Amino acid sequence: FRRVLFRSLALQVALGQLSMGALLGFLQLAGDIDADVVGSADLEVGILFDLTDDESGIREARWCLGTFPGACDAHPPVAAEVPLRAFKQSVANLIDGVTYYSLVTTHNNAGGWATSFTDGFTVDVSPPDCGTVMDGPGFDRQFAGPSTLNPVSTIGDDGELVFIAALPVTWEGFSDWNSGIAGYAAAVTTRGADGEANVTAAAYTDVGLAGSASFLTMMRHAAIYYGVVSATDKMGNERQCLSTGVTYDQTPPDTTNAQRSEEHTSEL
Repeated sequence: FRRVLFRSLALQVALGQLSMGALLGFLQLAGDIDADVVGSADLEVGILFDLTDDESGIREARWCLGTFPGACDAHPPVAAEVPLRAFKQSVANLIDGVTYYSLVTTHNNAGGWATSFTDGFTVDVSPPDCGTVMDGPGFDRQFAGPSTLNPVSTIGDDGELVFIAALPVTWEGFSDWNSGIAGYAAAVTTRGADGEANVTAAAYTDVGLAGSASFLTMMRHAAIYYGVVSATDKMGNERQCLSTGVTYDQTPPDTTNAQRSEEHTSEL
């Protein structure tokens, strides 16, 4: 379980002087994490509250959790220990993208009661949505060659001729509606026989929130290369998104088998 702390605004309230259902004040999310959004569906939530009733005294306080302010539809009411002015409760199976609100209802010994609810926290356990990854500097291309990349030729480890050039990758349209995108990492890769991208975590380059990068790549004639972008949201959820691929073509068209065209004339 991940702990989330809710803390009140140091409320000093005389419940005996409040009408039924009067608002105590908004409980605020606090603690050492961003409690406006949480990255887990299983949490331990806590409430700290400071209440007084000089006339008849506090009799009980009850906590619940709901999907809108004042509701208890996510977790039923549970008694809190009034002398401690604190409460903790584990909750599980919260729903991604839903905002939850804690509600505290307090009763005094004269039958008066009042309620207060938090400003809510949103659950984010889903990765960002992929945008468009393009094999080019701001546009997508299907083929590339010497005229577009200006490669340098060399001999690879296997003794075959390879070509080294900078392959640009750009991307746009990524989104994460719950917590927002924290950053991107990108790479250029090939695909294996299983269709999966041949890229490891070590191959990625962190680029922050940039929308483009260029990668010095060792290429072979007729091979297909893919730009791959890993988007991570502020809760650490990650998604890998690939381009459609660019084929590297090192050689010009083959004209050795082309037939000669002759011009024929005839007299009228």
